[in-house]
Amino acid sequence: MVFLKKHCWTSVGFNFVIAAWSMQLAILLTGFWHMALVEEEFHKIVLDIPSLIVGDFGAATVLITFGALLGKCDLPQLFVLATLEVIFYAMNEGICSGLL
Repeated sequence: MVFLKKHCWTSVGFNFVIAAWSMQLAILLTGFWHMALVEEEFHKIVLDIPSLIVGDFGAATVLITFGALLGKCDLPQLFVLATLEVIFYAMNEGICSGLL
């Protein structure tokens, strides 16, 4: 993310912030949608290696989109984008891996 001439250090900082936010949100929302759609009962979300891997995949989807918008959006817009994208990613992952 440091290939831009004018935005190199800002891009690195935004990348770290958005990656941390989207990974945490992906772990929580994937657990929520899995409980809501597959198990149909709610309990505590377990933090283990598979949930961390799912969180990494959720963060990767956001960072791929972030690479296309780098230098065109500011931080609040990226937070809104990351939040909405992770919500729909987690719902899609819950439907595809849990129900199908």
